[in-house]
Formats: sequence, structure tokens, C-alpha cells
Amino acid sequence: MTTAVVLGNSSLPGGYGLLRLAAPEVAVSSLPGHFVHVNCGPGFTLPRPFSVFDADPEGGWIEILYKVVGAGSGAMAAWRVGDGVSFLGPIGRPFLTTLARPSRALLIAGGVGLAPLDFLARFLVRCGTEVHFFLGLEGESPLPLTPGAGGALTLGRLGELGIRVHLASRGERAGFFRGNVTDLVARVLAGGELGELAGTGVFVCGPMAMMRAAAALVGGYGLTGECSLEERMGCGFGGCAGCVAPVRIGDGGEWEYRRVCVDGPVFPLDRVDWERGGAFR
Repeated sequence: MTTAVVLGNSSLPGGYGLLRLAAPEVAVSSLPGHFVHVNCGPGFTLPRPFSVFDADPEGGWIEILYKVVGAGSGAMAAWRVGDGVSFLGPIGRPFLTTLARPSRALLIAGGVGLAPLDFLARFLVRCGTEVHFFLGLEGESPLPLTPGAGGALTLGRLGELGIRVHLASRGERAGFFRGNVTDLVARVLAGGELGELAGTGVFVCGPMAMMRAAAALVGGYGLTGECSLEERMGCGFGGCAGCVAPVRIGDGGEWEYRRVCVDGPVFPLDRVDWERGGAFR
């Protein structure tokens, strides 16, 4: 376990929070897709897993974007600068371990799936990859939205890096596509606005239903990529097998359970057995 000190804990719109922790060794080794397993304090038996939202090796800190949905995250929201926090991490396999860096990347996020993919988007664009970021939001955006091209909105810091941001919501919202985020991806792909798809990789994180739909959609275009599974974790180091997911291991339909915390959290998008939905909690 690592013991860190809270450097900042900001309340964001939509019930989100942004926690910055002083953790120099973890900051050096954290990559997009990594998790940390956070001890929420006395009275909480199990730590909570959160994606690393950002890491600054020079500054010696990491950030966690979290949403207050229960007692554990509620306790986190009460932490103040100078408080001590213990956690395990970085956990598991990050992005780009089963797929070479593509020349173009389509990132598809839903809800708190924003956290690992925002980190990945900034990482990829600095490596010279063309990045298109698709985000489905039903509530308020935790990050600032600014005007983009053609009257659309964009996530401020991603837009500043030249990342094309596409926003979707099932409700009527100015600057958003109305519908599921996968409907928006389908429209962009069908419209041919991306041109030749060779060299395009897809990265997905969010609700299971959304990831299942995204996998089917992009597979129809011959595209593949990676997904980050967000599962409840017991131990965080592979001992309890409480966070397993069904993953296909051959071309004949064979599959087996893999532990999200150490075998993942990132898996090949076309290898997760999405039809065994009951295996996901």
C-alpha cells in the first residue's frame, strides 16, 4: 500500500469530485488505463477502485476523477488538504498493451468512463495520433465545456490540444447530439467523414451496455481496439477472483474468466464475451 497526502479535493458539477494526491512513485509509473484501489477510511471493509485521471511525474502527483454515488465516495468527498490516504496502485494492465499505437484513435466514453479515456486522449495526441473523442453525458459535465466548431461544444482542455470532441445525450441539450453515444459514432462512421479507416484503433470505457454496442458497431467496420472494464474489486491484486470477466481465448468460442484487477482492466475489445452479460455485475 502507498500512503499519500491530499493536495486538493475539488467539488465538480454533476456530483463529481477531483482528488489530487502526492504520490511520486505512483505518478512515475501510472499510464492511461491504470487503476488505483483506494482505502476510503475506517468503517469501510473494501477499498474502491478508481481510474487514474492524470499523473504528473515531475510534480509527483496523480489525480482521480470520482462520482459520489455511495458511502465510500461520500467519505472521499470530505477529505481535505493534508489528510492521509492509503491506496494500492497502479493496478493492472493499461491501454496499448494489446494494441500498437494507431495513427487515428476513436475514444468512446460514457459517464465516469471519461476518466481513463481523457488521460489516454492527451497521451495519444502528444504521441502524434489523430484523436476523436466521443462522450455520452446524461448529467452535468464535470469538466468545462467550451464552444467548438459549427456550434458544437467541446471539452475545454481536449479541444485546446486539437482533439475533436463529439458529445451526446439522450435528452435535448444545446451543442449535443441527441441519442446514445454509440448512435453518434454510427452516424460519423456511416457519413464517411473520417475517410479511410485503415490505421484506426478504438478505445472504450463506460457502462457495459454501451461497450457491448460499441464493440458490435465498430466490429462491423472491421475495426478493433481495447476496452477498460470497471468492476468492483475485492483485493485488487488477484487473490480473491471477485472481479472476473468472461474473455474469449480462441477462435472456436472457448472462453474463460479473467481477473479485471491484474489481467485487465484493459482487454482487447473483440475478446470480451459481451453476450455473457450476466457475468458482469
